[in-house]
Amino acid sequence: MNAMNPAASQSKQKMYCFEVLDREKFTVRPFEKKTVKIENTLSIDDLYSFQVEDKVIRHNFEELFKKYETQISAATKRLERFAASYPEGITQEDYKSLSNDLLYILITKQYNSFRNPYNIKKTLRILQQSESLWPLDGRMFEICLRIISGNRPHQHHICNQLGISSDDYWKWLKGLFFISIDMGGDEPNLFDGMIKEYFKEPKFLCNFEIYFYDDKSTKGQVLLPDTGAIVPSLHFPAWVRHGFNLSANAFLYVGFTHISQLTSDQNEINSFDNRGRRQIRLVKNEISALHTYNRQCVAQARQYVYCASPQPLGVEILG
Repeated sequence: MNAMNPAASQSKQKMYCFEVLDREKFTVRPFEKKTVKIENTLSIDDLYSFQVEDKVIRHNFEELFKKYETQISAATKRLERFAASYPEGITQEDYKSLSNDLLYILITKQYNSFRNPYNIKKTLRILQQSESLWPLDGRMFEICLRIISGNRPHQHHICNQLGISSDDYWKWLKGLFFISIDMGGDEPNLFDGMIKEYFKEPKFLCNFEIYFYDDKSTKGQVLLPDTGAIVPSLHFPAWVRHGFNLSANAFLYVGFTHISQLTSDQNEINSFDNRGRRQIRLVKNEISALHTYNRQCVAQARQYVYCASPQPLGVEILG
């Protein structure tokens, strides 16, 4: 979805890569190889695996993550097709037709932020309660023990590479495992269930802002930070906000809050209920918003940003 050569097979798709030089001045320079294969981006060998030496019982978290990756591409493409053919200003009825795709995109993007190796310490703060949790199921309990005590020859190298401790590493793996466990039947896993419950809560508000670009001057210009997500710079104290790259041509801001954070007036609360608790806004080809988003990606990236274009807007390119 961010490829400079989208017509190529998935294994051959590439992106332009830029190293962050100055976060305050939004300055980058092309990576020495200029382009990188998408399938290799953020890949660290055996990052999620444990009991590496035992090939028969080797478990890899990537198996748990497959369901998130298999559908997000289709959901994003449907959203982009809608944006390309629709004028700005989306009604509540339009939201209903898009809600499943938006929900799935949100779940996947936030989940990918948790599993991003550059966000380990941030993820640990969010998932800290999982440290004291243990599954009752015997098989799941055994896997949990392997996460903590499993043979991981690669662990020391990975911890040095990411600047984390061994305790941080296994606590992160255990936290990811807990929110990923298949509950069986039609029950969602813990993470899916948590997000979906937010959407059912009558007083829980959620705003989606989709920025889409399809003219010649802006198409293919949306950056992807190596951290996977950003926190928008505009400050709204009552809201929790996140920004995500959707593709080379689109990005998404999502905001959450509870009505009690905005007002205690019952008439105002009722008016929110009457307007609908889910708001969606579509903005097309707004260059100033693209500049702001791309600069936030540079400011908040760990080391690299990626793009389908060799000349992304809003940042200064040296070299």
